[in-house]
Amino acid sequence: MADSGRDEFIRWARDACHPLLNTGATTGTVDIEPLRVIVGNASIVGLGESWHSSAQLLTMKNELVLALVDHFGFNAIAFEGGVPASNDVDAYLRGDTENTPAAVLRKFGQPMWLNPQTVALMESLRTWNASRGAQDPIRAFGVDPAYPGAAIGSVLSYLGRVEPDYRPPYRDLLLSVEHALLAVPLDSSAKSAVWGSTAVYEALNTTEKEQFRFACTELISQLEQNRSAYSFRTSAAEFEWALRQVIVILQAHGIVSVRSRSLTEANRVRDLAFAENLVWMRDQSDSPLKIIVLAHNIHIAREPFRSAPDGPPIVSMGGYLSDWLGDEYVAIGSTVGRGRHGGDSDAGLAVVPATDAGKLASADASNDAALEEVGVGRFMLPLSGAPAWASTARTTRSHLEPQPEYALARSFDAVAYVDRITRSEPLRT
Repeated sequence: MADSGRDEFIRWARDACHPLLNTGATTGTVDIEPLRVIVGNASIVGLGESWHSSAQLLTMKNELVLALVDHFGFNAIAFEGGVPASNDVDAYLRGDTENTPAAVLRKFGQPMWLNPQTVALMESLRTWNASRGAQDPIRAFGVDPAYPGAAIGSVLSYLGRVEPDYRPPYRDLLLSVEHALLAVPLDSSAKSAVWGSTAVYEALNTTEKEQFRFACTELISQLEQNRSAYSFRTSAAEFEWALRQVIVILQAHGIVSVRSRSLTEANRVRDLAFAENLVWMRDQSDSPLKIIVLAHNIHIAREPFRSAPDGPPIVSMGGYLSDWLGDEYVAIGSTVGRGRHGGDSDAGLAVVPATDAGKLASADASNDAALEEVGVGRFMLPLSGAPAWASTARTTRSHLEPQPEYALARSFDAVAYVDRITRSEPLRT
């Protein structure tokens, strides 16, 4: 039996969608009129992707980032990447010549950023900054606590400067953990350094785990008790950054300490940390920030996600931001098709094994399958005023398992659709 609600949604979407015609990753020349309606007065916009490391989704997100920078005054990019990399990534955008873009992106601890599309985005933002001198540069930072290796060394280095005679408890253990964390490979076997760091924690014995947590809490105590003196000896900004690094280490500890027994609980801790770190970065800025968040759909969506088919819902970063900021937060998700309208004979969904691609291709009840029938290869669809069909949760194609389910109109302010996706070529350096 035909789904009349689905048919109504498709007819509505054909009239409401805005084709995305630009295919370049280095210009912000997409049609800004639909963005003007979607973004409104938002100060934070989440740009989601359903498939990490998809060349077409990354390219489309680059175009949207540059349009938001060029036309809407957005001046900061928050990556689903490690917080400790923030200063190096930010410095590169400001003209630092000590690192290559691949080198600074590697410090995020997420292989999904190690591709030509993200390098192209970095270079575009760096060029934009150079054209404006020191005036209101584009900033960049990570919000993920789950790759904390460099944070340990950063904090110990700071304390060595402000209090040379202070010796942190279990310093050798801290340095050993730092060394092991930084050695976690960014490859498919480890998934990423984010989850690969779980093995580092689990290699500690019970006493070492207790000592590690005690050492971190003592570092926070040492910093907080000497806030005024340390801020005077360096700067308030340097002090707050050092303190945040210890908080990030404890956030990561909270993730990896439960990861092996409960992915749900680990993701619950992680998404809350995403939101807290993002708001902290915003509040620490000397000038107002308008932030674009680049992350998976599950993190930027307003509605919860699940780590297991029958598991409890997990509040996403987008859910927290929506609660805390109201209309100042806007979520734009992404959806993918199977190559029907892209003018290319290659099959879509080429970033997953053939068995998974076949499974997804048969998911005709998904949100993506309905959007395929709009008949446009790339488009933006504002969801304000969508028919009731868009308020019921349905599967949305993704590399994740279980497949996320979204009620489009409740989860996102808009969705971008790309008809065909392929795996981005990984960087070789």
